[in-house]
This record gives sequence, structure tokens and C-alpha cells, in this order.
Amino acid sequence: MLFFEIMRPASYWILIVLWLIIFAFYLKNYKQLKAFGGFTVVMFAILTIDAIRTLFESIYYGLYFTSEHGFIPIFIANTLSNPALWLLPKIVNIVAALLIIFCIQSRWVPERIQTIEKSDREKRLASNVYAYLSEGITITDTEGTIIDVNPAFTEITGFSRDEAIGNNPRILKSGRQSSEFYKGMWHALKTDGHWRGRSGIREKMGKFMRKY
Repeated sequence: MLFFEIMRPASYWILIVLWLIIFAFYLKNYKQLKAFGGFTVVMFAILTIDAIRTLFESIYYGLYFTSEHGFIPIFIANTLSNPALWLLPKIVNIVAALLIIFCIQSRWVPERIQTIEKSDREKRLASNVYAYLSEGITITDTEGTIIDVNPAFTEITGFSRDEAIGNNPRILKSGRQSSEFYKGMWHALKTDGHWRGRSGIREKMGKFMRKY
């Protein structure tokens, strides 16, 4: 029974020590965390608010139960048990929740919207470059199956986009390159993600062309 009497207030003081360590870590690493951008800053603010809320609650109840069990003067428990003061932890929780909502609404949501809009702009720009580039581009999956081509590819080879998709780039094989050439090309594609160079290709109608 004595063990539980001791552990009840002690558990709050253990929490206080742990949250002080966490809070100190937040303060120590604030500059490094800030460098990661908006989302990290918002998360840091939310965690800091939660740390302060938990610290206050742990100190309040830690003092109350420590006093109630006679480890410190009993008047502390009597004071903290006042109905007006008993509401303090609840009020702190409500204020913390409102601050967290404010952080999310004022910082995280706008940051997220800006990130999505920036990503969309970059995608549109990349799509325009891909569409209007004068060089033929073929995109394949890891198995070498064509999943997309740009308009220049269609103009150069004579194969429409629908005809090319689902096929292997070997439909352009001219028969004039050695097997080592193709091994090198596929090795570059697998290791670097792209290949650029001069290669003889066969048009749809069978005409040989030398293209980059």
C-alpha cells in the first residue's frame, strides 16, 4: 500500500523530469528544426505547446498528490483543491487546444497550399518542356516497355503515341548497332535513369535514320 502511495505523486514528478528533458531538447534544436521549413516549424510549435500543457498539468497534480500524501505541507493540497483552482488544468488544456488549432490554420494549411501550388506549377512547366522539346523522348518502365513519348518522337519516327505505348524501344532498332551498344544504353538507363546519345533508328516505314 505504501508503494502505491509513493508512486502516485512520484509518477507526476517523473513525467515532469521527462517533459523538461524533451522541452530542453526542443529549445536546443530549434534553429536546426527551423531550417527544415514551415511544416517542421508548425510541428515544433504544436509539440512545444503540448509540452508546456503537460508540464503545467503534471506540476499541478504532482504538488497536489505529494501534499495529500503528507510529503510536503498539506496546505498546498488544500489550496489546490479549491474549485476555482481545480479548473486551471482544464483551462490550460483548452487554451493549448486553441493555440494548436491556430497554428494549423494560420501556418500549416497556407504552407501546404503553397507547396501544392508550387508542385503543380513545376509539373506544368515540366510538361510543357516535354511536349515542346524538339528532341524525341521515350519514357519506359523498368521492364523496358514504352509508357509515353513526346510529340517530337512521333514526328521523327512516324510512330504515333498510341502505336508506341506498350511496345519496346526495339521497334526502332535499325540492326546497325552492336549488342554492346544496347547493353551500354540499358545499363545507363538502369543506373542513371536516362540515356542520351547518337543512335541509328528505323522509322515506321523502315527508313534508316541517325538521330540523337
